[in-house]
Amino acid sequence: MEPERQHIEDQLQRMLASPTFQAAPKLSELFRYLVTQTLDGNAERLKGYTIGVDVFGREPDFDPSLDSIVRVQMGRLRHLLHDYYGGPGRSDVVHIVLDKGKYTPHFENTLPLGAEPREEISPVAQAGTAPRHTTPKPSDAGKSAPAKRFLPGRGWLAAMAVLFLLGIVGFAVLVERMGWLHTAKTTTPQPLGPLIYVAQYKAIDTDPLTLRLRNGLQYELVNRLSQYPNLGVLGFDTVGGNSGDAARRKLHGANFVLSGSVAVTGNEVQVTSQLTRTSDSLIIWSGQATSGTAQAAAILSLQSEIASAVATQLGQPYGVIQQAMKAEIDSSKGVSMRDYQCVLSAYAYMGNKTAEGHSQVRDCLEHIVERSPNYSTAWALLSWTYGDEERYGFNRRPGIPAFTRSLTAAERAVSTNPMNATAYEYLAAAKFHQGGDDAGVHVAIEKALQLGPNNSEILADAGWTLVQLDNSRRSKDLIDKAIALNPGHPIWYYGGLAIFALQNDMPEDALRNARLFAQESGPMAQYLLAAALRMNGQGAQADAVLRALGAKFPEAIRDRRHMMQALRIRPQVERLIFGT
Repeated sequence: MEPERQHIEDQLQRMLASPTFQAAPKLSELFRYLVTQTLDGNAERLKGYTIGVDVFGREPDFDPSLDSIVRVQMGRLRHLLHDYYGGPGRSDVVHIVLDKGKYTPHFENTLPLGAEPREEISPVAQAGTAPRHTTPKPSDAGKSAPAKRFLPGRGWLAAMAVLFLLGIVGFAVLVERMGWLHTAKTTTPQPLGPLIYVAQYKAIDTDPLTLRLRNGLQYELVNRLSQYPNLGVLGFDTVGGNSGDAARRKLHGANFVLSGSVAVTGNEVQVTSQLTRTSDSLIIWSGQATSGTAQAAAILSLQSEIASAVATQLGQPYGVIQQAMKAEIDSSKGVSMRDYQCVLSAYAYMGNKTAEGHSQVRDCLEHIVERSPNYSTAWALLSWTYGDEERYGFNRRPGIPAFTRSLTAAERAVSTNPMNATAYEYLAAAKFHQGGDDAGVHVAIEKALQLGPNNSEILADAGWTLVQLDNSRRSKDLIDKAIALNPGHPIWYYGGLAIFALQNDMPEDALRNARLFAQESGPMAQYLLAAALRMNGQGAQADAVLRALGAKFPEAIRDRRHMMQALRIRPQVERLIFGT
């Protein structure tokens, strides 16, 4: 008898947390993809071409008959499964099987029909990893777990299970004592390894340049450290503006705090840093970085140096991450501090969108790319700013459509720096809103996630786009992970969760997340609130929301067809929004 979905998902998490799979991250990604796609009913998509594009980042012209990467990696994955079930998984109840020549796994329950399956062991206890986000039922609150029951006549299995459980508990205790287990009190997915709080550095003087550099340093360090796949980094919205002292008062589960100071003397910028272990306040690393010029590339180089030093202390690899950092520094050579400050203003606009702020940021970004046409990050931010002309109705220009200009800018961002995670994030968004290239959207999303696996903005943005594209469970998982990494995240994260609930007939979840997102006044937030209210039988309240929206954004009601196309809202959600 095939096991239930929940048992399969638990087994998947158990396997990915095992040393066998931890030593093979790319095969783990492939395995998760195959199982998730099968469970989501997308088995027909599992072909050599789609796997090559979705998992291994091959271009849309990929030909599996000429490039053998999928066949080779599938063979390695089958060997890995053989090693797992012959070793740490020999007593597992659920078996995930990949037959030779096939891409679709099947699932087997090794217990006899009607037998009691073993108690599931939370993946939290397995080497510090966490399972999918689950919310306990109210009736279960406060209850202790049921006593473990063993199968009659299987004393040897009982003994092995006890030893296995003791081994896992012992390992979990060891990991916790080392200060690396930061998921013990949450069931939300988080990356393996330590969690870092990047505090705001201290400005040695009050010169405006020093203050802007201090603020930019914090933002960029969060972004750069989040590129390391085995480091958890609290998102900027959680740590922004908080000093090292503030971090120590409210750690958000962090194992380490990175803090320091910034000083500017003439053209010289000096940054001192220290990495403190929170469990005993021990400084495990300190360093000083100096730049002889206040050019943007030099500042990015300092940030790269600090991020690399911190990652080295925590035993993280380099590889593609270091290439990405070097590419960004190279693409920003010749960029002035005035231009860099414009980029920082663009980041600030992202957190507080207004028509006035949009106009100022769009103008200064356009000037940057004229003076420095190879500055990838400026092109990426300009792409998103152009898109806001349609998403928010800000400062629309005649002529070339906004989403067309957005796509052009995003493509330029990627071409000037093919290692820029943010560029791929906005390329995915631009392709999505342009429409007609869903395969290209998937490719861009996977590349962004590869380059920025723990960047909460990229995770949430990818989840939002995927939920509208394919409504997969993975889309929700990505947003849940983003929220776990960024407890002080912006409210737009809830929008993706509201869409998922609306598209999957989850009225209570839809209304809860839509109300949270509706603190933002933009059209999308109010559309989703109206849809959630109507789904919950509150049609009069939904109509009131639409009237208020029409008063503030007349086109949101007057040009309904255009807005539904621009925001790519599915027909089932559109019917809920308007009641027709």
